[in-house]
Amino acid sequence: DTYTHQIKSRKKPSPKILEQFNFLGRLFAKALFDGYNVPAHFTELFYKRMLGKKPEFEDMATMDARFYDSMKWILDNNLEEMGVEFFFAIDE
Repeated sequence: DTYTHQIKSRKKPSPKILEQFNFLGRLFAKALFDGYNVPAHFTELFYKRMLGKKPEFEDMATMDARFYDSMKWILDNNLEEMGVEFFFAIDE
């Protein structure tokens, strides 16, 4: 079974969700520190972060395959030839 949990990056997580992830992190850390095998599955990006490795574009595919495929298609194709323009705005 490879069921995973992750915080949705498209919106700011609520304080309750952050508290739950913080608790789970402490719980897993304590179990690992005490030598228990934790039968949990994490995303590759999570493991890279734990190991201090820099994430790569391809890591996005393990978290959201549809989004990754869309971004890859944009990078692989010349949008100017198709008459497509993108405008991005960030609301904080």
